[in-house]
Amino acid sequence: MIYHIYCDESRQSKDRFMVIGGTIIPSGNVEQFNKTMQKYRTEQKMFSELKWSKVTNQKLAEYKQFVEYFFALNNTDNLHFHCIIIDNHQVDHKKYNKGDKELGFYKFYYQLLLHCFGKEYYKEGENDRFVVHVDYRTTHYSLNTLKTVLNRGIKKKYSIDTFPFVSIEPRESKKS
Repeated sequence: MIYHIYCDESRQSKDRFMVIGGTIIPSGNVEQFNKTMQKYRTEQKMFSELKWSKVTNQKLAEYKQFVEYFFALNNTDNLHFHCIIIDNHQVDHKKYNKGDKELGFYKFYYQLLLHCFGKEYYKEGENDRFVVHVDYRTTHYSLNTLKTVLNRGIKKKYSIDTFPFVSIEPRESKKS
């Protein structure tokens, strides 16, 4: 089976916590998910990027409705959400990432994708594949390198040697 994993992060350098999360959807359910989200956006007249930092008292009901839509889909097994929460005050980039916060960021993405998705959704003998969509960002790090490291990591950690992560593609969250 082919799975699509849509990832994003809440990342404000001044905030104590960062959340990196992803939603996994079997390829056969992507079209229905898009229709459901389009219906929600049309009903609620919410056409711009959905961001929790944009929640106001005037839009609170619309965001609650979004959560209801999302968990209704989650409860029917059409998609699943996983995340990791990072306490930025506990991260020592100097010690573990040669002082490079961006390298640390991609290491956290690696942990999320490997353990929350690769381990949980890969089924031996079923030739499962993961197409990962991450929010576009300007960086000198290669998403292809992340894919290679993930496939090596899943082989080493879980003895899966079929290279299930087939692509990691950037996409503009503002446009999707």
